[in-house]
Order: sequence, then C-alpha cells, then structure tokens
Amino acid sequence: MRIEAGTSPVVDFGMMKVIVLVVMAISAAAGAGAPAIEPGFTSLFNGKDLTGWKVSGPAESFTIRDGAIVANGQASHAYYDGSFRNHSFRNFELKVDVMTRAGSNGGVYVLTEFQDVGGNERASGHFPSKGFEIQVNNSHGDRIKTGSLYHVVDILDESPAKDDEWFTEPSKVTRSW
Repeated sequence: MRIEAGTSPVVDFGMMKVIVLVVMAISAAAGAGAPAIEPGFTSLFNGKDLTGWKVSGPAESFTIRDGAIVANGQASHAYYDGSFRNHSFRNFELKVDVMTRAGSNGGVYVLTEFQDVGGNERASGHFPSKGFEIQVNNSHGDRIKTGSLYHVVDILDESPAKDDEWFTEPSKVTRSW
C-alpha cells in the first residue's frame, strides 16, 4: 500500500492486532509499482480505492494516485475500517514505507478508533483523542521528528530520515490486556 500526504494530514490505521504492511508517502511522491509484501505481513490497502477505509475531516484531502493513497490538504484522517481481523488490532508489527517532501508533516495513529471529528483541536485541525501518533516529519518546523511516538518519546530537531527518499518506519505495538 502506498499513501502520500501533504503538510498536515495524519493517517490513522485503527486498533491493530496482527502483523500488517502499510506503505506511506508524504506529499506528491511519484509512486513506483506496489512493493512486495513480506511473508507474514498483510497490506490493508487494495491499491485502487479507499475500500475498507473511513475518512474523517475533509474527504478531498485523500486521493488515490499510482496505487498510493495521497493525503494533501487540510488535516484529515483515514482510519482502517476493513474486514481484516474486523479492524480490531492489539498486538502487531507495522512497517510503513515513507517518502516525505520538504515541509511535510504527518503521522500514523495506532490504538485508536474512528472519530467523525477528532476530540483534540489544534490550529491545524482536529486530531484523534484516543491512541498514539507515530510521527512522520523530516523537515517541517515542528521539532518532533520522524520516528517519535508523539509526546511520549520524542526525537527532537534531527530526523533519522531525509525528504525525497524512501525509508521504512517500523513499529511494534504490544498491549498486555
């Protein structure tokens, strides 16, 4: 799956329980063909449309281009709401292949659920009040950079990745309940 985003969107993958593969690109990256899915991983995106996804916020912030979800515009959230594991996940490994463009700022929420309007309002829009954001920001003015678990474990000022280059952002989420 490929997802592209603009300056402030957040892509939200719902509450995850199994191993999944998601590919995300921030801003207008030209998408090459769909990446190979590693054994044991499952893609949550069909490469064609937003079947299995529910959008909150301006729907026009998300489009599909070259097999990628492109998020560009006002803050908006695409929640995975598909049939895989009934979109209810708890323990999982997530690999997000990402490309950002200069000034892009986005993220991936985990352990969250659909909200028509996010409960946390910021200057850039409404954001989910439940869950955690895995930051995707290499060069935006926000000091919290790619790889951070936003406001839990922050990587400040220096991103471990660069704009205009693909990189994989892996995350492992475990819950004991």
